Amino acid sequence: MRKLEEKELEKVQLAVGQKDIGVIELLAEIYDHYVSHLEKFSAEEFEIELNALEMKFTSKYCKKLEQDLLHMSRKEMFRLAWQQVILLFTWPKALLSLALVLAIIIFWPLMDKNHQMLALMALLGATLVFHSIIWWHSHQKIKTFKNFYKGDNLLISVHISSMMNTIFLPTSIFSLLVTSPKILGFYNIVDTPYFFLISMAFFLILGLLNIGIFQVWKIKSKTALV
Repeated sequence: MRKLEEKELEKVQLAVGQKDIGVIELLAEIYDHYVSHLEKFSAEEFEIELNALEMKFTSKYCKKLEQDLLHMSRKEMFRLAWQQVILLFTWPKALLSLALVLAIIIFWPLMDKNHQMLALMALLGATLVFHSIIWWHSHQKIKTFKNFYKGDNLLISVHISSMMNTIFLPTSIFSLLVTSPKILGFYNIVDTPYFFLISMAFFLILGLLNIGIFQVWKIKSKTALV
């Protein structure tokens, strides 16, 4: 076992940085793998072993690793977010959580459709601001690593990607429910008596998800690049 020389480390940084990888955690993991592997060999064997690693970690292979990591992370993020939501309804937090949910259920039908849409737009706007803040917070942490890996890829934390994906699903479903019937020439769902139920359910789900993701972010930000 030996320590790689500065020039050797620069070659590793360049090799890893040129890979088509957008997830910083995977990039760091591959870099660590390269270094730990190459440290087992002499300086004379460095180029041979580096080429062997490059033959293994092809663009196709790295992209597969990235997709697998994103898939697992998104499932985990969805689970963790809802786990945090469930914790809101455990004692003693349940008192405040139930009071807020009941207040929304009671007052939502009392609002006209314009005010319901306004409330939804306000929540969507707050969601956008919230995710912009956590993205910027993560981006500031990642900037140092981007310079280190000497690559041109736009890097993002796998956790940030997963947080955004968790919000994207319910938002997309609601958008389809509202816009698709009108586009296809059917009745406008906003004009139906069921809209207040759909909009209220979406408001509650998105609001609770945001709270859950915020709690996960607070935990992850202590150790991860978020």
